[in-house]
Amino acid sequence: MIWVVLDSNIYVSALVFGGTPSVVLQLAEVGAFQLVVSEAIKAEVMETLTTKFGWSQERVEDVATHLWQSAQMVHPVQPICRLLTGQGGTLVLREID
Repeated sequence: MIWVVLDSNIYVSALVFGGTPSVVLQLAEVGAFQLVVSEAIKAEVMETLTTKFGWSQERVEDVATHLWQSAQMVHPVQPICRLLTGQGGTLVLREID
């Protein structure tokens, strides 16, 4: 099974605008891959939906419950500075002091 971590922008786009990001979430729901999420990603999605798009806290919590019910929660101990590029490569980023 492939494990996939989605950027918070993908969740927000899927929930607010639909389109391709929504299809990605639908694929996760049917088991095409294992969705992986951290508390930091969840918090960013929830904050963006309430502050930028004016969703009520209740609406966000209802959606979040459904959204992450099948996701695997992870608790990263050390951030990894890498970015998977659209060309299939991995870009290693330097930490900034």
